[in-house]
Parts: sequence; structure tokens; C-alpha cells
Amino acid sequence: MTESTSHESASRIVVHTDSYEDLETREHVTVRWVSEVRNGCEMIIQRKSEIKREPLPSLRRL
Repeated sequence: MTESTSHESASRIVVHTDSYEDLETREHVTVRWVSEVRNGCEMIIQRKSEIKREPLPSLRRL
């Protein structure tokens, strides 16, 4: 009996998500990148960062 080893199982897709708040601009930054790990090497396929500007509280009282 011969065992067949699949090379596709050695690679896997990993999705990373990192979010932080910029203390100077008070912006919420979310960074998401997709990487593929194959044979111990990680290759970044797609990287996207988006900035969500938080509305500043109004100083004027109605």
C-alpha cells in the first residue's frame, strides 16, 4: 500500500486583524491582512488598512 501525501494541505490561509486607536488624531485604525503559510514560509497576499474617524463630541450645548 502506498500513501499519497497531498502538498495542498501544507499551505493554509491566515487572516490577521489588528486594531488600535491613534492617540494624537483619535482615529480608530483597523489593519487586516491575509497571508498564506506554505512550508513554514509566510507570504502576505493582501493587506488593507482602513481608518474610521470617530466623531468628536460637540463642544456647543444646545
